[in-house]
Amino acid sequence: MTMQPFHKLFPDIGHDETRTLWLGEARDGMPAGDYAFVEWYCVDPDCDCRRVLWRVMSADLPGVVATITHAFESPAADAYVPEQTYLEPLERNHPFAPAVLRAVEELLLTDENYVARLRRHYQMVKVYFEPRSKPRSKPRP
Repeated sequence: MTMQPFHKLFPDIGHDETRTLWLGEARDGMPAGDYAFVEWYCVDPDCDCRRVLWRVMSADLPGVVATITHAFESPAADAYVPEQTYLEPLERNHPFAPAVLRAVEELLLTDENYVARLRRHYQMVKVYFEPRSKPRSKPRP
């Protein structure tokens, strides 16, 4: 599975629609500050994994503070990864990354409009990387 950031494929939309979170005070171990939830999607035209990966950045700390995957559908009972939303185990996550995961589950994924936007972004990426015999144009949102 090859992933690319949404904002690199669709710069204007990515700029306007990247979700940010401002915490005026610490929340559940997550320091106060500004956070950007940078969306990454699979660009393999033969894959329909139906998921988003966030690389969460802090305005106050260097690098990625959490890498979180969210599947659009609940996993099957016998799935290798039984969680629908989880911290990527092979990525370096900050010690407060579990608090970032809880913020995603409690604040972002409870926003139906935001979840619909994620699904729309996923579809835009899939259409963009569809195999075609003619040159591609970027789909409109």
